Amino acid sequence: MSDETYKSIGVLVERQRAYGRRFCEGAASFACECPGISLGMLEWSDLKDPRRLSGYDAFIVRVLDDRMEQILRRARKPVVDVFYGKRRAGFGVADLDNVAIGNLAAEHFVSRGFREFAYCGYNGINFSDVRRATFVTALEKVGFACHVFDARESDPDDFCENVVRGERYEPKAREARSMRNWLRRLPKPVAVFCSHDLRAHQVLTLCRDIGITVPQEVAILGVDDDAILCGFTSPTLSSIDPNGFETGREAVRIAREMLRDPKARSIPPQSFVKPLRLIVRESTEVYPIDPPWLSDALVYINRNAANGISAADVFAHVGLSHTTVGSAFRLKLGVSVQDYLSKTRLSEACRLLQSGASVTDVAKRAGFSSIQYFCHVFASVHKMSPLAWQAANVR
Repeated sequence: MSDETYKSIGVLVERQRAYGRRFCEGAASFACECPGISLGMLEWSDLKDPRRLSGYDAFIVRVLDDRMEQILRRARKPVVDVFYGKRRAGFGVADLDNVAIGNLAAEHFVSRGFREFAYCGYNGINFSDVRRATFVTALEKVGFACHVFDARESDPDDFCENVVRGERYEPKAREARSMRNWLRRLPKPVAVFCSHDLRAHQVLTLCRDIGITVPQEVAILGVDDDAILCGFTSPTLSSIDPNGFETGREAVRIAREMLRDPKARSIPPQSFVKPLRLIVRESTEVYPIDPPWLSDALVYINRNAANGISAADVFAHVGLSHTTVGSAFRLKLGVSVQDYLSKTRLSEACRLLQSGASVTDVAKRAGFSSIQYFCHVFASVHKMSPLAWQAANVR
C-alpha cells in the first residue's frame, strides 16, 4: 500500500472505564472497515514530546484544556475533539448528545411518579453542565423544581487530572463532606440524576455511609452503563448507555473525512450521538407512591411484563383481590392493570424497534402473545404500523 493512501490516526482517551473502552471498540470497528486507515494508542505523556506525535496523520483526542489544544495545533494535523469542553476552531467534534441524555433521565424519573428531583455533577465541565441544564429545564416544563449540588469544590482542572487522566474513584474529603450534607438536606423521597456512573457510585456510597436508603429515600441514576461501577454496589446502579461504541465510529469517520476532503478541514464536521437506552437496575427500581404494595406491583410489572405476565399474576404477586388492585391502579395511575401492562410492553417494543430488531422479534421479546395482537395494539396507540414507526425513528 502506498504512503499516499495509508493514514495513521492517534487516539487519546481514558481506557479503564466502560465508556472509553466502548469508544475505542467502536473506533477500531470503523477503522477495520476502511482500507488504509490504522489506529495508534496514545498516552497522556506523549503530548509532552512532539516527536511522539510526528508519526500520525490525524488525532482523536479528549482535548481537556487550552494547553492540549496548542500542542495539537502545532502538529498541524486534523484533530477530532471527543471531550468538547468548548468549541475549538478547526477541530472536528464527535461527542455524546448530552441534551438527549438529560431529557431521557427526566422522562424516566417523571414516569416513575417522583415529585422531588436533584442533580449531582460538576461545575464548569461541559458534559455535566449540559446534562444538568437539560434535566432542570425538562422538569420545569412539567412543573417540577430540581435541587442542584453546588460542586464548587469540583475544580475543572482537578476533574481533568483526577477523574479523566487519573481515573480516581473517590471524591476528595472536602467535596465528600459537602455531598453528605447536601444529601441529608434533600427532601425524601427524591430522584437524583448524576452526571455519570462515577458520580452515581459516589452518591450511593455516601448514602450508605450516612444511613440513607437507596432507592426508597434516594433513587440514583448514572450515565455510561459501566458494568463495574454499576455492579460493584448494593443496590446495583441504574444507568444510561450513551452509545460510546457509535461515538468511536463517528470519531474515526470524521477524522477520515478531514484527511480526505480539504473542505472538511476548513469547516470540520460535528457529530453528537444519541444515547442507546436506559438500563433500570435496583437503584431506581421504586415508585414513590402509596400504598407501598402498589409500588411493589409496579416494580413487578416492569421486571416481568416482557415475560408475558397477566393481570392475574399481578394480583397474585401482591396477594390482594382484583377489585382492590384495580381500584388503586385507576385511582393513582388512571389506568387499569391490563392497560398498564400494555403500556409497559409498548414502551419496551419501541426501544427494541429503535435498536433495529425485526417486528416479529420485537413482539416476542416485548411479551405480546402474537405478532398480530402486537401490531393491532401498536397501531391503535401510535396510529401507524410498527414497521412504519421503526422507519421514522431509526437513523
